[in-house]
Parts: sequence; C-alpha cells; structure tokens
Amino acid sequence: MAEQNPVTIKAGRDISGNVINLGEIKGNVTNAINQIPNKENSGDIKTLLTQLQEAISADKDLADEDKADALEQVENLAKIALHDKPEEKLTLASKALRALKRIIDNIPTIAKIVETVSKVFVV
Repeated sequence: MAEQNPVTIKAGRDISGNVINLGEIKGNVTNAINQIPNKENSGDIKTLLTQLQEAISADKDLADEDKADALEQVENLAKIALHDKPEEKLTLASKALRALKRIIDNIPTIAKIVETVSKVFVV
C-alpha cells in the first residue's frame, strides 16, 4: 500500500490582535520547505521556494498582510511538493500559484520566481 501524504492548506493567517506575526509565519514556511526530502527532483523546488520566501520577506513594496498571505502560499506549495498524487498535486499547486500571482503580480522579481516555480509543478 502506498504511503499517503495529506496536504493541509491554511486559509487564515496568524494574527495576534491586529498584528501579523511575520516571524512565526516565516518560521512555518522554513519548516515546511525543510520537510521536502533532498531527492534529485526536489532540490530545485526547495531552492526556488526558499528564494521565493526570501524575496517576499525582503520586498519593501508588499504590505505585511500581503507578505503574510504570500508566505502562506509558499508554505502551501512546500506541503504540496510532498504530496504523492500527481493529479491532486497539480490542482492544489495551481490554486496556490494563482493566489500567489494575484498578490505579487506587480513585483517583477518575485513574479519571475513564481513563474519558475509554476513550471516545476507542471512538469
């Protein structure tokens, strides 16, 4: 019997009162990325998701709420990378990538990384 890796997608954000805890969200994203095993075909996605996380975190044009939303989608993509059903993986990744593109569409550097990430999930 094949081992199944359930994917849990977060819809909300981590808010303490009215303050978004970006540090905790970044930590969750890092942990999710680090769960991706070091295999021949997963190395690229780990690197790309790490680059995407860093670009989002460092961008001065994104509001904290947008950063939190974008980072949650990066976390979702890391969890999706672990998913073992290709058809479900593609559907879940497409949803996360569409949400991410809406958030960062006007930031060329981040948009370029997202485009590269989307190509990895489609293949």
